[in-house]
Amino acid sequence: MLKRIGGLLRDAWWIPLIVVFGSLFIGAYIHPLVGVVTFVAGCLTLVYFALLRYDDEGREKSDDFRL
Repeated sequence: MLKRIGGLLRDAWWIPLIVVFGSLFIGAYIHPLVGVVTFVAGCLTLVYFALLRYDDEGREKSDDFRL
């Protein structure tokens, strides 16, 4: 599972930065609890996409279905 997340971070390293800084911004200007919920939801979304798009070796899954 760590290789899948590593593959996502290799290809889209900027998305976790948006999640972290966005949740810090929301937590500072709206409410800290909303910032924590935003951070957790963003992290869970990143893990979900890593599980869907990458195989056990951290390579992107292919969409071609050859027999």
